[in-house]
Amino acid sequence: KAGHLGAVVIIGTGTNGLVSSKELDAVLAALADRARVLVVNNHMARPWASPNNAMFPGVVKAHPNAVLVDWDTAANHHPEWLGSDGVHLTPGGRAPYAALLKAAAGC
Repeated sequence: KAGHLGAVVIIGTGTNGLVSSKELDAVLAALADRARVLVVNNHMARPWASPNNAMFPGVVKAHPNAVLVDWDTAANHHPEWLGSDGVHLTPGGRAPYAALLKAAAGC
């Protein structure tokens, strides 16, 4: 409401728990005026990762300006991008993660 969001918004949610499809849908609806909204899926060894990742595509698909960023697949192919916790980026993972987001944003 304060006008501080840019044309591209990145949503990284679910790392700490289940995401409600209703809540994600509401957030994406509120961002309908943005040029692009990137929703980054989950990559971590937690029981809620799979349910979140299964839900994200359907909700994202309902919003024309939203794009799902498949971080899970990228991280699975490059475990060296992640620290020992399997969640947080290593210095070597920062640029590839940023490139993935940039590509999804169409930049």
